[in-house]
Amino acid sequence: MEHVPIDLAETIAILRAVAGTPAEALVRLPWNDQVLVKRVLDAGATSLMFPFIQTADEARRAVSYTRYPPAGIRGVAAIHRGSRYGARPTT
Repeated sequence: MEHVPIDLAETIAILRAVAGTPAEALVRLPWNDQVLVKRVLDAGATSLMFPFIQTADEARRAVSYTRYPPAGIRGVAAIHRGSRYGARPTT
C-alpha cells in the first residue's frame, strides 16, 4: 500500500487470495493511521509494516493501534473477517 496504488478494497482482495494458500501476507501501510490499521487488521491482515516511524513514542503508538485494551487502544468488533467472523478469540 505504501509504494503502489493499492487501496483498502484491493488489499482485502489480496488478503482473501493469500488466505487460500500457505503463504502469509505482510501489509506495508501507506501511513501510521489508527483507522487504517484497524480496518486492515479487521480485513484479516496478521502482519503489518509501519512506515516513517521516527521515535520510540511513534513506535509505541503504532503498536497500540494493533492491541486490544489494556495493552493498546484497538476497539473490539467480534464479528469480522479478521476474527474469522467470531471463530478466533480476540485475546
